[in-house]
Amino acid sequence: MQNFQVVDISAWQEKLNWQKLKTNNIQGVIIKIGEYTHLNEMFISHVNNAVTYNLPYGIYYYAHASTIDKAIAEANWVDKQIKTYLNGQNPPLGIWYDVEDKSMLKNNINVAYMIGNFINRLNELDYN
Repeated sequence: MQNFQVVDISAWQEKLNWQKLKTNNIQGVIIKIGEYTHLNEMFISHVNNAVTYNLPYGIYYYAHASTIDKAIAEANWVDKQIKTYLNGQNPPLGIWYDVEDKSMLKNNINVAYMIGNFINRLNELDYN
């Protein structure tokens, strides 16, 4: 398998040099869509730039769900944003669930349950 170089970006990369990404052989970006059901401030700009510079993109949601119901709610929120800002189109590099926040452990539920239900809900909504 050939290496495919991708970087993740969010509002922290406000002044990203998109041309430099291309010249440094970056072949795609994974863009933060949000967390706590708030749209990332740079999401729309980053998606527009990815399209302008012909870079395939995916999106990621920074998870905080500590219950299965909250994970499903996060998936539903992601779906709503995709329908609003991406015309309901599945991003070319997919949808990612960024599971690293300690808040997900507060109810002592195996995080795999939140991950599985987030993914299952998006699959039910015809994303892959």
